[in-house]
Amino acid sequence: MTEEEYQKLKERRSQIAQRGLTSNEDELNHVWNSYKTITGSTERRPCGCASAAKHWQKALDAIDNYLKEYDPTDKETT
Repeated sequence: MTEEEYQKLKERRSQIAQRGLTSNEDELNHVWNSYKTITGSTERRPCGCASAAKHWQKALDAIDNYLKEYDPTDKETT
């Protein structure tokens, strides 16, 4: 992930943390595609309904862990 992509992900995750994950397709796609990139998952994107909440939480947790562990500006973590 480039520094620019990292910053975009960090910014969008901060927005989601402030207001919650919405059912906006662009936002859902960004979260799920980021999750897949970070984890290497090939899982299909779940629906945006409440019954899929555990899948979305798993994706957000993976993103949070990635943001905590990886900083593209820090040469020791790249």
